Amino acid sequence: MRLSPRWIMEVLSCSLVAYAASVTVQSNTLLDSSWIYFVSYDGLVNLNSFEISGIITHNGYQYATWYTSSRYAMIGRRQLGANSWSTIQLPHQLSTNDSHDVVVVGVLPKMVGACALRRKRKPLKNCRVHIAMDCHSTKMCYIMSVANLATNPGSMSWTASQFGSLQTTLNGVNLGSSITYPQFVLAANGRLQLSYRVGISGNGQASIAEYNESTWSILGQWSSPTGTYTSTNDVASTARNLYIHGFTYKSGRLHSSGTWREQNTGFLCSSGGLTNHDTIYVYSDDISTTVGTTGTSSLVGIASTGIIVYPLDPNHGLMNQESQDVDTTGLPHVMISYVPGRFGQCVSNYVTDRLWTKSELPYALNSVGCTQLVMDSRDNAWAVLPFVRVAVATKAGGWKDWNLVYDGTTTGLSGFGEVVVDRIRMQAGQDVLSVMYQKSSSGSTPSELRVVEFLLNA
Repeated sequence: MRLSPRWIMEVLSCSLVAYAASVTVQSNTLLDSSWIYFVSYDGLVNLNSFEISGIITHNGYQYATWYTSSRYAMIGRRQLGANSWSTIQLPHQLSTNDSHDVVVVGVLPKMVGACALRRKRKPLKNCRVHIAMDCHSTKMCYIMSVANLATNPGSMSWTASQFGSLQTTLNGVNLGSSITYPQFVLAANGRLQLSYRVGISGNGQASIAEYNESTWSILGQWSSPTGTYTSTNDVASTARNLYIHGFTYKSGRLHSSGTWREQNTGFLCSSGGLTNHDTIYVYSDDISTTVGTTGTSSLVGIASTGIIVYPLDPNHGLMNQESQDVDTTGLPHVMISYVPGRFGQCVSNYVTDRLWTKSELPYALNSVGCTQLVMDSRDNAWAVLPFVRVAVATKAGGWKDWNLVYDGTTTGLSGFGEVVVDRIRMQAGQDVLSVMYQKSSSGSTPSELRVVEFLLNA
């Protein structure tokens, strides 16, 4: 496992002196005492590394979404610092035991002026709470709240009647019949965007829709599934999809990194491996018209030049949909995990062969789960590993001085695998890390869903 591809390390100064960093547990609150529990794709439906918006902060309140033991989708809200959550059961039940069918939440940000009175103008009808859920190469389910539910949360009743009926479109905008990985993102233009995949694993496209105060529109696809990739054994693949590690705006620029997954498995050394290869990075200063390393309008594809920042051929168990963040200077950092060549050139089982360690982050995952990466206001990097283990590398140490500062396995949290973090709260510079985790269970026995908060001291 490593923080940031080598190309990032090469542009940073190594002459600074590192200093100690730590965390302080501020609270550990209960969201649901009876959370749905089943293991699918080695994970849980309520906690996946690709969830950018499973828990968010807006206007002094925190929102979280999940499925409870009755399979109903739930949304919870609390004022920051409160020890209890107010929860609402939404009008939809999880359709199948598929951990990819996550439920996520988004709110239009205040910065567009949409949630406040404008001089000599009436307030706009927005600041709705948006919820997307239950899709894996299927139609997406969507619910939105009444207008202004998030404008002044303390003055609005928090009841099921504030939310509309279930839709399979974005309030009339049809995304298609094969949608996966919906995630809400706050864009640089102050609007709310939805990142999602069209198509299937091995043959799909990264796509974006945008909410402009009152209506949704499709911006379109920005990655291409076509082109020819030839592996080291001369076997060719002509279809793929880009699995992204994140979708992050900083100072007006959109940053995204990811890995390609090929459709053809013929070049694998073992049927238990993964066809993922290479880590790429692209950016856009105007996503509505351009995506690319130099702002070109062409789709990002296998033949795009200058986008591979960490080359790696298949057969190393390279994981998809890990994590990324961008520091205050605009420097992107990417977390990837794979089996290095010194442990073998053929991963025969991407689950059991994943006892990895790298000097940049010298802790074995001991899990098939992925890691969350966030940057604090001082540009220190914080990694939340499976089982709620927190490690930090400081900017002063060139992001190489990794130190494990909290271990949920020894403190009795009993968390299962991957976690979800509140990225919006971190991006606001509060340096409080909210981590949503589920307690381990067995079979289909429900377990607790909790949010633990760490004050970051660095």
